Amino acid sequence: MTKKLEITADMTIAEIINLVPQASLILADFQLGCAHCIMGSYESLREGVMGHGKSEKELLEILEQINSIASKPKNMIEVDGIRFTEEAYDKILEFMKLDADKRDLALRISVFEGGNDPEYLFDLVDKKKKSEGELKSNTAGHSLSPSGDSPYTMRVFIDKKEIKHFKDKYIDYIDTFTGAGFKVLDM
Repeated sequence: MTKKLEITADMTIAEIINLVPQASLILADFQLGCAHCIMGSYESLREGVMGHGKSEKELLEILEQINSIASKPKNMIEVDGIRFTEEAYDKILEFMKLDADKRDLALRISVFEGGNDPEYLFDLVDKKKKSEGELKSNTAGHSLSPSGDSPYTMRVFIDKKEIKHFKDKYIDYIDTFTGAGFKVLDM
């Protein structure tokens, strides 16, 4: 399963960075601190770039670089109905490998509803709550399996009622100079 996205000059800077966090690095390469500017929530990419005295040619170059990243298909790994990008899946296994002495760790996904969009919390735990279901994925042969070719099971604990939140979404791991973490994105 892959995902393709197109970024336009009329999208707000904040919207672009939310969809393609690496865009903040591209803007910084053009001496644009838009990722940290409050105006990024209101200004389109065009307004921000032109407002800093950049040319139309530079705007098109920025768009080309951002779309180059955005158009790269993301490989997905599905764990009983919840989709993870390879980056997210690998990062979870990496965190689990750091605690290799605790082989019973699982990823707990909690969903907090309120406001317009739910918020998600990710945590490594060793005990399941009564209200949670357990999803499993065997990672035998995966490069991050603790012994190379022995099976390593990624387990996910999630409240059974909260699985519905992932029907049209996927979990990615984003790492930029402004921060790193898991992010739930629309398909």
